Amino acid sequence: MMALPGPVRPSARVTGGHSAIAVRRSAVAVRHSAVVARRSATAVLYSAIAAGHSAVAVGHSAVAVRYLAIAAGDSTGAVRYLAVAAGHSMVVRSSEAMKITFLSPHIRIAGGVRAILTYADRLVGRGHDVTVVVPTGSTWRAWSRNLRRRGPDWVEGFRARVMWVRRWSARGLPDGDVVVATAWQSAGVVAGAPGRCGDKFYLVQHYESLYHGNAEAVDATYRLPLRKIVISTWLKDVMRERFDAEAEVLVTPVDRELFHPVPVKVTTSGPRVLMLNHDYAWKGVAEGLTVVERVKLRVPGLRLVGFGLKPPRQPTSWDEYHVNPPQSELAALYSGCEIYLCPSWDEGLGMPPMEAMACGAALVTYDNGGCRDYAHDGETALVARRRDVDELTAKLERMAADPELRARLAKAGTALVTTAFDWDRSVERLEALFRRTHLGGRS
Repeated sequence: MMALPGPVRPSARVTGGHSAIAVRRSAVAVRHSAVVARRSATAVLYSAIAAGHSAVAVGHSAVAVRYLAIAAGDSTGAVRYLAVAAGHSMVVRSSEAMKITFLSPHIRIAGGVRAILTYADRLVGRGHDVTVVVPTGSTWRAWSRNLRRRGPDWVEGFRARVMWVRRWSARGLPDGDVVVATAWQSAGVVAGAPGRCGDKFYLVQHYESLYHGNAEAVDATYRLPLRKIVISTWLKDVMRERFDAEAEVLVTPVDRELFHPVPVKVTTSGPRVLMLNHDYAWKGVAEGLTVVERVKLRVPGLRLVGFGLKPPRQPTSWDEYHVNPPQSELAALYSGCEIYLCPSWDEGLGMPPMEAMACGAALVTYDNGGCRDYAHDGETALVARRRDVDELTAKLERMAADPELRARLAKAGTALVTTAFDWDRSVERLEALFRRTHLGGRS
């Protein structure tokens, strides 16, 4: 007769029950951890970024990131992000390298943003650890973009780290040697940052009180105890005269790899005038259209070519228009026009005119302040008094009607913007400003 198995001892049943309960509790805990991790996704990923400064922090964040992977349903992406963060933590920097943080309002295509990203990228190339902190207005968007390691897709091979946040906060900035505000909205955050964030700078790219935000609030940022770097002599004068503040001038150069003369086949016979179309009233588009309309009556065959992020509100005013042209096509657009017209009332510097000059166009512009570093009337450009439509009309007519003058000013303008301002020299100088302040002691 086959022996039957003996009865299970009570202690075994109890132990098994406890194990089942423990497993269920563990499952609940894991699910709870996943939810918590999802809710605190941004904080976890910021810990991973901060782990670039501390290998210990990476180790402590590993479990949380794995729970985040479960919650996100993308374990590969999350683990890859953790691996990148851990990789940064193991980089041994030389004693001369600095940890630098830029606060950028966004990373879309814009002249001021291009400058921020170019400095960030080139400083990485010089061996520094650079982070660009960008607000999104949403915790979920910040988490998602950090997970995907999203950067500026229009900047090929961008090397600096992009750290997305819901909004800037002084306490949320990474540790470093230098932290840089790049717009009035970020100046207060940098001023309030703890000492661990490094020496505090303010890269001023326009007198933003004129058109951005509340004038009193913007003006207050120029009085903050931040070391100021301005992109034009005019801005240096504004800082000194209005706010009794000294500033270093660092004119933003043209990227000569992107902007240089290229052969273009033009089928029209008259001079072609290129002008930027923009929604901001102070860009002077309405006045520019009036000027061109007047000159067309006196210079037969003159054509107005426009470009901008959006289609024009008055399409019949333009003879040719290019909507949001790719970066790779801008040199051809500039090179295909003999004249660049800039009717802006005020500019911190004005990159499109400089880019056009680098591509061989002759410049006609208002005296908008920032242009004084490169637009010298009768030498490298024709310059009219600010918002003097009659004088701007006369200057454009003169340029359009005189091919020899056009060629002479275009040649001189190209030489100036491509030799006086150079990216390698500018990055070296910015690096020297950071290093001098850093070695001189914490602010």
